[in-house]
Amino acid sequence: MIKDIGKESVKDIVSLSNDFIDAWKEDMYLNQSGLKIKGEYDGDKLLGFIAYAEGLDFTDLEIIYVDKEFRRQGIGAKLIDEMIKDAKTPVYLEVRESNLSAITLYKAKGFTFLNKRKKYYTDGEDCSVFVKA
Repeated sequence: MIKDIGKESVKDIVSLSNDFIDAWKEDMYLNQSGLKIKGEYDGDKLLGFIAYAEGLDFTDLEIIYVDKEFRRQGIGAKLIDEMIKDAKTPVYLEVRESNLSAITLYKAKGFTFLNKRKKYYTDGEDCSVFVKA
């Protein structure tokens, strides 16, 4: 079941995603203006989450993460569908070029490649920018 995640539960998502190379720190979630966070739960157990911010003319998918033991079960797809349903503007995202499973999922959800940003990540990896209008 997908539920909204409030500021009181930010520690849960930080803990869940601490092995993620691009994981956010707690203050990043708390200080991001207009950030919406939704999580997929099995009872009280958080299986994955998506965080996105909607501005005046676009929505930015900031981070999506699914617990390793629950990947490839459609959770990421459900979370993306929920964000798309909620967004009132085009959705943009950046993804590591090496993250082929995420790129495949984004393309399946109707996102199209927009451009590449060279050495975007702190480790020097390029990113691909996708949009769903």
